[in-house]
Amino acid sequence: MILTKCVNLMTLPAALGLSPREVDVLRLVGEGFSNEEIGEKLYLSSGTVRNYVSVLLEKLTLRDRTQLAIFYNKHF
Repeated sequence: MILTKCVNLMTLPAALGLSPREVDVLRLVGEGFSNEEIGEKLYLSSGTVRNYVSVLLEKLTLRDRTQLAIFYNKHF
């Protein structure tokens, strides 16, 4: 199981066309952080975080932040 998670962290983002920063935002959304909290951790404005979340939703064809968090926890 741990090996599978390591392989996913290395290959799945590339297969999905996600940038390293998008993966950072996805991870923090999956861990339950708000846009403001993510911005503080990654030194981004909350508006920039909101843009990253929108891009992630579009790339992963998901509807909302909850689905994004579920996706992260299921696949990473």
